[in-house]
Amino acid sequence: MAVFSNIDVKNFGYLDFINLKSFLKKYNKDITKPEINSIIRRLSSDGDDKIDFREFAFSITPIYPRLEGEPLEFHLDTKRQIEEDH
Repeated sequence: MAVFSNIDVKNFGYLDFINLKSFLKKYNKDITKPEINSIIRRLSSDGDDKIDFREFAFSITPIYPRLEGEPLEFHLDTKRQIEEDH
């Protein structure tokens, strides 16, 4: 939320071309108009050329392949055995 808020300095509740350009310029990042538009198209899932917090959070959250599909198995018996041996 802090990163989103740092980009959305006027508290619009979304990121757009102007927000991103201003943020990147603030940190001396040279980026072209087509590159900014590409970022917006990639992150805006509904095609409104605005990135809301949900879209932003989803785009920066890492994917953990191990957590998808079959559940994780915790081998508590093995842990207990190790603790008993020590």
